[in-house]
Amino acid sequence: ERARSNFYSIADMAFHGVAVFATDLMFVEEGKKTLFNYRHAKIGTYVIEEDDEGIVDTTMREFELTYRQAKQMFNKPGDNLPAEMERAARGAQGLKKKFCFLHCIFPREDSKRLPGRKDGANKPIASVYIAMEYKECVRVGGFDEQPAMVQRFDKWGTDAPWGYSPAYLG
Repeated sequence: ERARSNFYSIADMAFHGVAVFATDLMFVEEGKKTLFNYRHAKIGTYVIEEDDEGIVDTTMREFELTYRQAKQMFNKPGDNLPAEMERAARGAQGLKKKFCFLHCIFPREDSKRLPGRKDGANKPIASVYIAMEYKECVRVGGFDEQPAMVQRFDKWGTDAPWGYSPAYLG
């Protein structure tokens, strides 16, 4: 299944990011055309946070989509694209307009989950998308396991989640 997905092209970008910037983020989600779909976050568009054991368990990334891409991505029941976004995308120039989104992935406290429920809002890992320009939540979902994969060449000290690379040493 990994070979049928876009893993190798995304992993290649991630390996380059680790070699140069020492820290890189990619994550996996359910695909539409294949079982898995991998996404890469460009350096400078995300932040990471570690738990008490030094494992990255929280990521937040900004990314842009055209309205067409947003409609394709947020087409599940419960998704809520702002109506103002559609109005802003009308016309020839609107087709090119990009909208900024924030994707937050973090552990969900047990007290925030309903026992026995298996829907996205009750999964142990929260996944929340926000339309930044409109300050509206577009999707609240979740994962059973952490979908974010943070690679670091070597950690930069003990109190920082970021890494440092061979490029820094050279």
